[in-house]
Amino acid sequence: MRKFVLRRRKRWVARAFGRNLLLRWTDRVEACVILAAMLLALGVCAVSVAQGGAVYRSHAQLYAAQARMRHMVTATVAATGNPPHEPHTTNPASSATVRRAGLGTGPRLRCC
Repeated sequence: MRKFVLRRRKRWVARAFGRNLLLRWTDRVEACVILAAMLLALGVCAVSVAQGGAVYRSHAQLYAAQARMRHMVTATVAATGNPPHEPHTTNPASSATVRRAGLGTGPRLRCC
C-alpha cells in the first residue's frame, strides 16, 4: 500500500518562467496559477487589514462622541403600572396560584 505524501515542489517559480524545454505548457500554467493565487491572497490580506483599521478608527470616534454626549439625569417615578409578572416555573406545586388555593400543601411523591 502506498502512502499519500504531499511533496513540496522545488523551484515552482522557475517552472513558470524558466527555460527548461522538458516542461510541458500545462506545468508552466499551473505554476503561474499558483503564483497568481499567492499574490492575490497577499493582496486580499492587505486590503482587509486596511479596511479593518478604518472600521476600528471610525467606531472608536463614534464611541468617543457618544461618551462625550452622555450625562447623568435625575429621574423621579411618577406612577407605577401593573406589578411585574411572576416567574414561570415548571413545577406546578410551587406556583403562586396553587399555593394561594391551598392545593400544594399535601405530601409530595418522590420518584426513583
